[in-house]
Formats: sequence, C-alpha cells, structure tokens
Amino acid sequence: MPWPAFNFPAASGLAMEQVIANKQMEAGMRYNLNSAGSLDMTLPLAVNATSNDIIEIISEKNTGGFVVKQNADQLIRFLNTTTTPGTGGTLTLNTSSGVLKGSVTLICTSDDGLEWVAYPSGGNLTAA
Repeated sequence: MPWPAFNFPAASGLAMEQVIANKQMEAGMRYNLNSAGSLDMTLPLAVNATSNDIIEIISEKNTGGFVVKQNADQLIRFLNTTTTPGTGGTLTLNTSSGVLKGSVTLICTSDDGLEWVAYPSGGNLTAA
C-alpha cells in the first residue's frame, strides 16, 4: 500500500505540554516528557483525530523512554513496518540500547483517525 500524500503543517504552531505521567494525547500538541520511568502516551481516540493532525513527542529530559499506545482499530506505520492494529499495537522508544533520548512526530493519515505515520528524529524506536 503506498504512503498517503499530505502536507506538513508548521510544527511551531503546536501547543507544548510538560508530561510527567501517562497521557491520553491530543492532536495539535507537542509533549515534552520529563520522568525517570517509561511513560505510556496513548493516541487520541479516533473520533478526536483526522487527516493531517500532528502530535510530537520529545523525550529529552525523560530517562525511561516511552510507549505510544493505540486505541481500538488504530495503527501506526513506521519505516517499513506497521504496528499491530488495535490496542495491542505499540511504538516504543527502546532505552535498553543505551540511547535514552529520542523524539517522534506522529501524523494522522486518515479522515477517520485510525491510521498514523511515525517520523522519528532520534532514538531507537520499535514497532510491535
């Protein structure tokens, strides 16, 4: 299946939020993680997302990594793979390699909020 075409809105327009606990994310947000443990960052519910919505996760002060979790029927396309559809699928910043920091931009590619594409900009991410 070919990658969908979309335009990148200006990332500077995203609101910033400092995160120290697990979070149900919202579209249009930049999350700066700040925790010693791993944080669960769950995609917005499909009814609250649409094509071209953006979320950024920045793990600069967080030493435990993060796990992007999905809701029912959602999936994330990452490099040449796709996460398991639904609540069992995840995209994880793997800190066991010694790389503790990383970030990812998530862009919704479907009008129904079910499909997302992940663009990493640092760290060791794994799709499952």
